[in-house]
Amino acid sequence: MPQARAGRIDRLGQALSLACAVHCALVPLVLTLLPLAAARAAEAFHFVLAPFVLGSALVAFVPAYRRHRSLLPASLAIGGCLLLLGALAARSEARETLLAVAASALLVVAHARNRALCHRCSR
Repeated sequence: MPQARAGRIDRLGQALSLACAVHCALVPLVLTLLPLAAARAAEAFHFVLAPFVLGSALVAFVPAYRRHRSLLPASLAIGGCLLLLGALAARSEARETLLAVAASALLVVAHARNRALCHRCSR
């Protein structure tokens, strides 16, 4: 995969993970303002965004590992993806939010590290 494309995929992954974190931080506020509508939208948001977050991780980390051979970004990404799946299966709102924010943080860091390692390989 060309370096420019790999960098764009990592940026997309970071943006999606950050969007998830922002969403999780704002949902409690929105829930207090518009309880029924916000609750339905929050649930739908997770299930709509998750495949894109998981897909961007797969597309970003597998080819990048072949280039830089560092397990750290992929390990962080796997942890983030597992936490995200746990958030989708969580039965309480608090647990779901905690897991989703932790997943987002891990994925943002993983994509940043992955991009830095890919950049170093292209020199």
